[in-house]
This record gives sequence, structure tokens and C-alpha cells, in this order.
Amino acid sequence: MEQLIYAAVIGAFIGLILHYVLPARHLTGLFLLPAIGAAATCAAWTASVWAGLKLDGGWIWVVSLGAATVAS
Repeated sequence: MEQLIYAAVIGAFIGLILHYVLPARHLTGLFLLPAIGAAATCAAWTASVWAGLKLDGGWIWVVSLGAATVAS
């Protein structure tokens, strides 16, 4: 289950990168997109586990980190 923590940190990092890449970053706070990325990652990870994806598979990472990218 510690993989969820790693995924949440990576999702927050994706949100931080997108904060600096996307335009109009002065309209949001520094921690908004990382928080959204981490929350989306955790929600997608949990939904993927409930859907039956294996924790050691690659698809759970693709789904979770893709959700962080889209949500951020």
C-alpha cells in the first residue's frame, strides 16, 4: 500500500510542473495544482484498486498519473 504514497507524491509533482508550464499561473496559488494532482491520483488509484487492477501492474500507474495530469 505504500505505492499509493509514492503515486500521490508523483501526482503532486506533476501538478507543480503544470503550475509553471500552464499560462496564467498568477491567478492560482502555488499549492493548488499540486493538491489537485495528489487528490486526483489518490482517487484514481482507489477506483483502480476497486476495479480490480493489480498493485504491481503498470496500468494502475498510467491511470492514476493520467488522472493527475488531466485534473491539474
